[in-house]
Amino acid sequence: MSGVSGADDISDSRTWAALDYDRDGWTDIALVNANAPLLSLYRNRIGELKKSNHIKILLVGGADGKVPDQGLSNRDGIGAVVEVMSGDRSIKRVRRLGDGYAAQNSSTMTVGIGSEVTVQSIKVRWPSGKITKRGSPVSAGSVIIMNEIQ
Repeated sequence: MSGVSGADDISDSRTWAALDYDRDGWTDIALVNANAPLLSLYRNRIGELKKSNHIKILLVGGADGKVPDQGLSNRDGIGAVVEVMSGDRSIKRVRRLGDGYAAQNSSTMTVGIGSEVTVQSIKVRWPSGKITKRGSPVSAGSVIIMNEIQ
């Protein structure tokens, strides 16, 4: 972290995770340290300067964990490719587990859609190869659950 970002920290940091802990649509950071303070939360305040819309997507894969391979994806949808159609743009995101050592990011994906007030469609290509689509409009600020098994 750098002083320019406003998140300068001299602690002995061990790992970090990305999440939207205040649910404002902007990704915040949780930092775990080896010394005090053990946890530091950095709130992303860019939304106070720039208004922008978003949707949130929670993926639910079809595997239940009891049987190793049923031709279905893992429960958290890790590796799934999400495509959001917003205005004249196609926005793609890959569901990842985490970036920091021994940490996991939020299971809810946040997709920024700028000044758009709706998205036209959401498509998920699951690791199993299956495709799930939602063709009806979704309002900005919504939380959508996309299930591999319909």
